[in-house]
Amino acid sequence: MRLAAQFLLPIVNPAPARLNECNFATRVPSTINSRDANPFGYSSGSYEVVSPYTAEVMIYDANDADRNSNLGNFVAFRLFVPDLPEKIKSSLQQHYQINPELDGYIYVGFAHFDSVSVVPSFNLQLGSLIGMSGNSGLLNEGKHLDLSTFYIPNQSNGNAPDPNTIALISPGETSDTYFQSFYSLFFTQVFNSIMIDPLILWPALVNNTQWNLSILVSPITTPPSECYLPS
Repeated sequence: MRLAAQFLLPIVNPAPARLNECNFATRVPSTINSRDANPFGYSSGSYEVVSPYTAEVMIYDANDADRNSNLGNFVAFRLFVPDLPEKIKSSLQQHYQINPELDGYIYVGFAHFDSVSVVPSFNLQLGSLIGMSGNSGLLNEGKHLDLSTFYIPNQSNGNAPDPNTIALISPGETSDTYFQSFYSLFFTQVFNSIMIDPLILWPALVNNTQWNLSILVSPITTPPSECYLPS
């Protein structure tokens, strides 16, 4: 079975998602790197964003530029690594030396939603609606989906709360304590986390585009600035 059928692209209608640009972009001043996507052949617009797989929503944060570094309406969910499709587990092992049989999670962050349809602790199924893509947090830019992914072992390194217990907050939560602990994952990479290129999960994001899948390197140390297919 094709990977895209087992592990859905985050946008499938009106066309499958593809990269907007080649860069694995650094979001200054944070250490988060991400990729941007829209339906293939479509530019700025608001489209249904769906769950690629069985997952658990860990956080929803409403648009707050001061707190979330202009990521706008942001959702993060986690995927249990041993349950992932074999092709993804093989890629994790090949590119990041992650043992797919050990407990651990891939955390996925989606940013800039126009609207969000889930809340923390919500269990996602394959194809569950997460929200509508947009440009919250970046109103001066075109609408798109921002994707970032990390691997976290199923344990704390002693410098942060257990990742199983943090970030189960509700929309509109006034206390930033749990949110900041969770979000430090994306900004300072606690929990011995490893930043993962979203192309590991969604290699089809480069299909029929001018971007070259061979840009994927292991380990990723700096975002590639040139990733066009050879002319």
